Amino acid sequence: MRYGNEWIVPLQPYAKISITETGIYRISYAELVSAGFNLDAINPRNLQLFHHGRELAIEVVGELDNRFDATDFIEFYAEKNKGEQDSLVYYHTTRANPYHSLFSDETFYFLTVGQHAGKRIVTYAANPTNQNPEKYHLEEQVVSYSEQYSFNNSIGLIPSVQQSYFEEGEGWTGHYIVPDTAARFRLTFKNRVKTDEVYPTLEFQLNGRSLNNHQLWYALNEGSPLDTVTFGSFSPQKIELALPESTIKNESVLLKTQTLKAGNYDWYSMTYFKVVYPQSFPLNGQRSKYFTLRPNSMNQSVVQISDLGPDYITYIITDRYNIAKITSQTNQLVVPNTATGQQLFVSNEIKKVTGISVVTFPILNPKEYTYLIVTHNSLLESANQYAAYRASVAGGSYKPLVIETKAIYEQFNFGERSPIAIRRFADYMLSGGSGKYLFLLGRGISFPDVLKTSEAEDLVPTFGYPGSDALLTMGLTGLPEFVQALPTGRINVTTNQQALNYLAKVKEFEQSVPDEWQKRMLHLNGGHDKAEITYLKSLMEQLRPIAEGPYMGAQVKTISKKTFEEVEAIDISAEVNEGVSMISYTGHGSSNTLDFNFGYCSSPTSNFHNKGKYPILFFNGCSINNIFYKYDPLSTDWLITPDKGAIAVLAGSFWSYPNSTQQYIYSLYQKLFADSTTLTQTIGEMQQRVNQHLSSQSNDLTLRSDMQQIILQGDPALHLFPLSKPDYVARSLFLQARKTGTSIATNDSLTVNLILANVGRYIAGQTVSVQLKKTYTTNETSVQWVTVQIKSGRDTLVFPIKKELSITQLELTIDSDAVIDELSEGNNVVQIELADWQEIQRNSVYPINALPDQSNPVLSVLIDNRVLKNGDYVSADPTIQINLMDENILPIDNLATIQVSIKQCESCPFVALTPKTGSATSPVSLIATYQLTQLPAGRYELLATGRDAVGNASGNAYRITFRVADASAPTQWKVYPNPGNEVVQFNFLVVGKVPPKEAKLQILNGIGVPVDMYNLIPTIGENTFYWDNLSSQPSGIYTATLQITWDDGRQETLKTKLIKR
Repeated sequence: MRYGNEWIVPLQPYAKISITETGIYRISYAELVSAGFNLDAINPRNLQLFHHGRELAIEVVGELDNRFDATDFIEFYAEKNKGEQDSLVYYHTTRANPYHSLFSDETFYFLTVGQHAGKRIVTYAANPTNQNPEKYHLEEQVVSYSEQYSFNNSIGLIPSVQQSYFEEGEGWTGHYIVPDTAARFRLTFKNRVKTDEVYPTLEFQLNGRSLNNHQLWYALNEGSPLDTVTFGSFSPQKIELALPESTIKNESVLLKTQTLKAGNYDWYSMTYFKVVYPQSFPLNGQRSKYFTLRPNSMNQSVVQISDLGPDYITYIITDRYNIAKITSQTNQLVVPNTATGQQLFVSNEIKKVTGISVVTFPILNPKEYTYLIVTHNSLLESANQYAAYRASVAGGSYKPLVIETKAIYEQFNFGERSPIAIRRFADYMLSGGSGKYLFLLGRGISFPDVLKTSEAEDLVPTFGYPGSDALLTMGLTGLPEFVQALPTGRINVTTNQQALNYLAKVKEFEQSVPDEWQKRMLHLNGGHDKAEITYLKSLMEQLRPIAEGPYMGAQVKTISKKTFEEVEAIDISAEVNEGVSMISYTGHGSSNTLDFNFGYCSSPTSNFHNKGKYPILFFNGCSINNIFYKYDPLSTDWLITPDKGAIAVLAGSFWSYPNSTQQYIYSLYQKLFADSTTLTQTIGEMQQRVNQHLSSQSNDLTLRSDMQQIILQGDPALHLFPLSKPDYVARSLFLQARKTGTSIATNDSLTVNLILANVGRYIAGQTVSVQLKKTYTTNETSVQWVTVQIKSGRDTLVFPIKKELSITQLELTIDSDAVIDELSEGNNVVQIELADWQEIQRNSVYPINALPDQSNPVLSVLIDNRVLKNGDYVSADPTIQINLMDENILPIDNLATIQVSIKQCESCPFVALTPKTGSATSPVSLIATYQLTQLPAGRYELLATGRDAVGNASGNAYRITFRVADASAPTQWKVYPNPGNEVVQFNFLVVGKVPPKEAKLQILNGIGVPVDMYNLIPTIGENTFYWDNLSSQPSGIYTATLQITWDDGRQETLKTKLIKR
């Protein structure tokens, strides 16, 4: 079958039956009704059972009356999931372990009511015969090992280049065996029949586990080596040999293997061994057993099983889709059609199925859909909202399909969990034409050691290990084998809110107008030492001319690592907040850090505030897009954090190779910025075109791995750069004194300055006409024209004019002759009103805010109305007040410019706080108040950041630790200077959950007469009071008394001596 759904009859209900063990199963009327399978008015003769798309013979007990009654049942033989379909994920080779499933131990059988009679089990009666019984059958005894995955660097070695498709020798096998160790495997026979007619045979498979080729010998018992075998580094090697009677000792054989080389890493493992030998027929108490009969020239065999009880059922399962049943007579079976042998299954155990559910397969019209969203049931809410947006005019007017992975497994892979299901689904949808997108909405799991046990976390599977989303469609529709047939992207989400966070960013990104920030790019490079830093920087510099030339005309900023530390932190928030369309990185990395590390954008300690200016990130570094596990990678954090971060991420899921990955990104830059045939394509199409361009070189294994493993996190239908046409934008217009730094009043001539930007396609050498129009108090106008050649990004055009106080308006028009076809024609005119020349002439520049605001705002923090010292105590209900001040107006309706977070312990995450109130004390000052309540005792850390209206941050984040006590402690105080002369400072530390009710400070002279008294309102933590009346007192010894009254009536009294010089 090509698609895997050819066996399904549309709109016909099916009961999906789950099993995990091989055996004889029985399904009752009650079980089917309980599952919701409608048995009313059916003809049970039409019941059909399918497995892997093929109908099986079943027995329906009670069907003769053409009704399925409460006492009727269905009986059938079923085999567990042996991984037969896993061979489809291997590249030009067979699966490494034929006895182990890669993805799941569960398989499914589908029951339905067809339009004609179903296939039934034929029953053969054991008629008496004088034919001699068979002397033996051929017992097959298999021991399969699955302790280790052969390609797993956490437990051993792996190939120097690892592809995502399943390779020769990749799979589950035994523990690796090291050199100089003779491995021993004991094979034991049971009820063996000694005969010269057939010798026992042994088959075993070894697997290479290290980079060198392997040569080893094998021997039986303690004998000399029988032979040597040679095989490749990670290749499997199967050996078959006969076991003459002389090799069997005490009904067992010892198999020994050992490498001939003494290298430290000449590793291999045993995947399985299988012995086939003549065995007698007793069951020996086994509830289920297979018997493999030899060919019999009489085309009939008699089998005598001495302990075959009347409760045993015997099936002929040679063709498991067309099994037959044999009735026994006095422990004797007469087996027909044995000219070529037969296999029997004998059992007295009736198993119950794991589960039954009713399935109605959706009818999918491949021609109807252009945007395919594959998701999980738990993410349907966000997937449907995403589909609604993509169906809207704003979202591109696509025809979206939302489909769950479970439905794809059922319709395209017979219910079994495997990436082959998505591949077949994609192939089926492509049969309706190209021009579609594949959007994977949900996390996938690729790590083999948890793949089978993490079904709940494997929401939308990827293909292979390391994970590859491109492989889900590579080579379909006749494309080269390493070119994806569908532009494919994924968002690595586990909750609906995460997906909706990303959707909000997509809407904002797609509905925004082109802007200058999209012409800015950032190149970063790491490295371990000076030579590597220099080399990696040179790789990034190779890309600069492509981005800065036609058609992008980008402004590229390069930042290189400066130290040789393993990880060097860098703050790129200023560049990101100002706006960059792309950040490209080359260096070392992992899923959660970079060696030149700019960190998680969601971290409260970061200063990223780039709402509406979301770049694409490209990483040339190991495992940065290793998203297919249970952790939360840095790359995903940048994608799904709301209102900041990135719109898309391209990076490898495993190793990165400087040369081939550089070749990949070089091709990507060409397609993004320099190839006129691809400039307007989506990011998913771009990635597809890159692989098409590189496909002729896919024999380079490192490049082949890049083509598979560079994962697009993000929507594949995004258009990232507005490069279809130029777009000249008149940004701002201002007057300036001809002599810099002087007032306009002292100048006879001025300059008219126009900040001009091209936010669209850059065409080298293109000229544009500019018109300057002056309007006077008499309403007369004068016009002058000039033709200029525009730079790729932003430029400032300067026009000298005579200062004329009668001018009331200046107007500049770009492309005044309207000869250039632009993205927008509505942004070419800018005006400035010159109504008050008295005010204008006081300044050097008018308007005074014409030049960019580059000043940082100032942030101040009060806790319980005081400036806190690090480590001080606060109450359990502290009030936090944040004041943000700037030289320019701050928007009161956007308190998000202030962000405050708190964490309760060193390893705890920061939790964002929501302001209780917010207000503006002036147009340039905001106050936000946060109220915390009932804080448990402990040590806390507070983090606060602020930014102004244009995104300038208030320097480094404000960070302070404070403590909350679980009970009151004796108050401590200090008085200094002592002796003193002028002013004395009283410091007292109050510890408790709530502050005292009041406090009284009294100063007495040497004879006990009060000279001063103050009523205080103390707070939890350090309190400070300055007594400035000491200077007016005579010299002598004074007594200071502090009396503290608590809410519960307790009082504390503290005394100290104070000396006046």
